[in-house]
Amino acid sequence: MYFGFYKVGSTYNAIIIQRNDNPPLVNFSFPANAVFVEPGTGYLFALSNTDNKIYKIDAGATNSTYDWKSKIFQCPLPSNFGALQVYADYIFMAANAGSYINIKVYADGVKQYDANVTSSDPVRLPAGFKAVNWEIEVLGNVPVRSVLLASTMTETKQ
Repeated sequence: MYFGFYKVGSTYNAIIIQRNDNPPLVNFSFPANAVFVEPGTGYLFALSNTDNKIYKIDAGATNSTYDWKSKIFQCPLPSNFGALQVYADYIFMAANAGSYINIKVYADGVKQYDANVTSSDPVRLPAGFKAVNWEIEVLGNVPVRSVLLASTMTETKQ
């Protein structure tokens, strides 16, 4: 995010430009000396230059929901991925009821895995088939940092 502050007459204003978010541009009237985005929650805090207090800006109970699908990853030979590991802000999830992360794995266009994840512990994926084209879909309202597909559970530790 980019934060910009400006003053028009006696009115203080701020502009926030966000990548890949809705809305991508936010304006608000707030006289701030500094801002901070809390990594675990995504909350925006601002230090007011009028009363020297810290305020939580637009503090909803949960993050916005999302639905993201990866591009198709093509393996040179038919393969079976046996493990999945998701790194996310699980601290946020534990502190906010209704938080979730749902992962779907598609192999050659067929959904092979669909489950909610609640920790960074690796999980087993279905066996008994091989595919060339692989896709991952992530749905939820908790910030996800990365998703790892591996051939084996042991490989996730490397």
